[in-house]
Formats: sequence, C-alpha cells, structure tokens
Amino acid sequence: MQQNELLKKYAYYYNVLQKMGMIPLKKDIVLATDTGIEDKEIQMAYNDINKLKKTKEFDSTITDYLCWLSTMIIMYHWSLQIRTWRNKKTRELLILLNSTLVAHNSDAMNTIRLFHKDPQYVFDTEGYKLFYESVKQEFCKNKDTAKLERFAQKKISAAFFSYAHYSNTMEFGEFVV
Repeated sequence: MQQNELLKKYAYYYNVLQKMGMIPLKKDIVLATDTGIEDKEIQMAYNDINKLKKTKEFDSTITDYLCWLSTMIIMYHWSLQIRTWRNKKTRELLILLNSTLVAHNSDAMNTIRLFHKDPQYVFDTEGYKLFYESVKQEFCKNKDTAKLERFAQKKISAAFFSYAHYSNTMEFGEFVV
C-alpha cells in the first residue's frame, strides 16, 4: 500500500483504531459492540481487504485488517526514524521502536494483537526490512543469513513483548511468539 493511501485509510478508521487499542489484549474484539464501527466502515474494510488480496499484501479478517493498518503506521514511523538515524546500532534502533510504540499506544496494542496472531505481517514491512539491513551491517561477519534473520526477528519480538508487558495490558507469561 502506498504511503498516501495508508495515511488516508488510517485517518478514515482512526476512531475505531483508537477504541480497539484500548481493549485489553486478552479480550477478543467484537467490532460492532466494542468499537461502535459503522456499517459503511465495515463495507469499506471489506472492499479494502478484497483489493489487498489481489496484490497479496493482506488476507484476513476485518479486525486483523484494522490491526494491520496500525502496524503499517507504527512501522512507517519507525522506518522514518531509521532513515534519519542511519548507522545506529541494533540496540539504538530498538529504543527508537520503543519510543514509536509509546507515542502511538493504541496502534502499538493493535500491532501487538496482530503480531501475536501472525508475526509475518510485521516482518513484511519496510520498517522491519530497514532494521534487518542495519543488523546485517552491524553483524556482517556472520555469514549465516538465516541465523541473522532469526536474531532480528527475536529482537523485534522481544521489543513488542516487553512493551506489552510494561504497559500492563497483559500478564507476563501470556504472550507467546
């Protein structure tokens, strides 16, 4: 999804996304009762999902689609920070990710909800790809790219897990990646 289109979709669903982000991660979301989503918004989401299925960008439920929009926003903001702070070490980039999560709390909760269901949606974003390239540069002596990829994915998983834990939205042992 192009940046302009992403920002338009995010603005369109903003109120629903904020309400979703306030729902504890332990609870399943019922869009109609938990967020007050309107019928026209549901129809628009179905149309969006059908368009994204054709490009193989996204294929899941409306709730997951809305969480995916939050994920795309979080990772978009993080990718802007990564570009601004070139040549930073992995730890510093993860601190930037944490500050992005804090600044976008509702979106962070939606991202974690989707990440828990299918982490690949996060790993397919531009923000993750920029992070992975930075990790490769920092640890370039390691020729095993599969091992390096697992390392980068574990670091992202740990960042999301620690944010969820410290935001007091779930118990420590309940998040499984």
